[in-house]
Amino acid sequence: MKSNLFIINLLSKLLFLLLLTSYISLYSKEVKSAPNFTFRNLKHEKTNFKKFCKNSTTMVIFWTHCCSKEEIPILNDLYLKYNKKNLKFLAISLDRGSGISSAQNFYKRKKIEADLIFDTDGKIYKKFNGSFTKPVYFIIDKNFKIVFRHDGHAPKEFYEKALQKYLK
Repeated sequence: MKSNLFIINLLSKLLFLLLLTSYISLYSKEVKSAPNFTFRNLKHEKTNFKKFCKNSTTMVIFWTHCCSKEEIPILNDLYLKYNKKNLKFLAISLDRGSGISSAQNFYKRKKIEADLIFDTDGKIYKKFNGSFTKPVYFIIDKNFKIVFRHDGHAPKEFYEKALQKYLK
């Protein structure tokens, strides 16, 4: 009986390691160049992502209004601290329907200054190989390459450390 439990425990740990390495290898093969797409910001100005990022390091966050209370203030703090250091920010909301007005109202109420766009059909998110986890952060370097990705929440210091690495 004990040997069966040992084998089951060992197999479950091996399965976990196999799934973990599969997950890591899946995301290590993500897009090397950032995808280009056309969008309109809240001022209804039309541009494309490559032009938006030109000669800058850019932080992108995919989010929904459900995670706005934690993530967007972090983004705005980073924006206020680094936007004069050739760093751009783009918040891409995946909200649809009534979530759009919730996200817009939150942005206005909190006086968020970083650019905001909506990806209601998820096409932009798919171009970035988006996962089921939200929020998802990306850093795109001055050469339009994805150099950082983080799925899920982390403290501001975590993102700040990553940004500092690419602002040098």
